[in-house]
Amino acid sequence: MNVIESFLCDKNFHSVKIFILCLFTISLQAQEKVITVGIQMKPIIPNSFFRAELEKIDEPSYQITGKHLMGYTAGMVIRRGLSKRWSLETGINFIRRNYRFNYSIDSILNGERKVRIVSYEVPLLALLYIRLSDKWYMNTAFGASTVFYPSDVGFDNLDIVADVLRRNWVQLGLNANVGYEYRTEEKGYFYAGISLHRPFNNIYRGFFTFDTNNTPVQARSNLYGSYFTIDFRYFFHEDRTDRKR
Repeated sequence: MNVIESFLCDKNFHSVKIFILCLFTISLQAQEKVITVGIQMKPIIPNSFFRAELEKIDEPSYQITGKHLMGYTAGMVIRRGLSKRWSLETGINFIRRNYRFNYSIDSILNGERKVRIVSYEVPLLALLYIRLSDKWYMNTAFGASTVFYPSDVGFDNLDIVADVLRRNWVQLGLNANVGYEYRTEEKGYFYAGISLHRPFNNIYRGFFTFDTNNTPVQARSNLYGSYFTIDFRYFFHEDRTDRKR
């Protein structure tokens, strides 16, 4: 079974298909017909609570850790109004995660290296709006995303060689966000909020090769890719599609 077949047979993929079909069933009953396009910038805030780092390798003669550093995600957002309270949102995002690996071998050899992981995301979310005033809205969203990982990464020092290999070239994850939106007729919509992305599985596997006590060793660990962001978005104002016609 190749990678694509295993992906299509994955139970998580079938759950996402059911979620998508439900969203499109809702869209058939929609009243509002507004398509809004926007851009976004989301700094990734380092955290260890949501399993965002490398599983620590802690043995008597060697230790290896991978700390999650600040990164960012940026891209385009397309929003389709379904009703006065609900919308469907998708788009495409560029994601850059940064990690710092630290190692200690035989309490003598110590070092660190930084690794950058690049990926591309296509999300699909359902948004619920709460109108606070004439121009202020609060919204919350939940959905799934497909993330593409183009390559493996790693590093090579005199003391240690690290191969950080992707689990699959495409993986699924859950997205959730909450924020506030200020809407104007002439200047568009301004949004600020927070988001959480959580993959269903670890995104990479780390293989570390080195010598300890003159004996070759290969240590293994999983790298998780959950991240927390602060979101800034701008949406261009658009009229209803039936009004345009």
